Amino acid sequence: MKKPHNHGKCLNCNELFVANYRSRERQRFCSKADCQKARKRASQKAWLAKPENQNYFRDAEHAARIRQWQKAHPDYWKN
Repeated sequence: MKKPHNHGKCLNCNELFVANYRSRERQRFCSKADCQKARKRASQKAWLAKPENQNYFRDAEHAARIRQWQKAHPDYWKN
């Protein structure tokens, strides 16, 4: 039996990489730090593009939740 192809080309650096055998069909980025940052940016952009998420941080309910978290973690931005 032939093993499935488990190489991919990173969408960020365009280099070939060996994909994780569990997610080889979905993996599009290699494990380099810059490529993982690009993957995170792409994921967040896709999430915010969905209509149900466009006002997630803007409506009153979520804004109050975020303000409460900010008060509980005042030193977060200093680190």
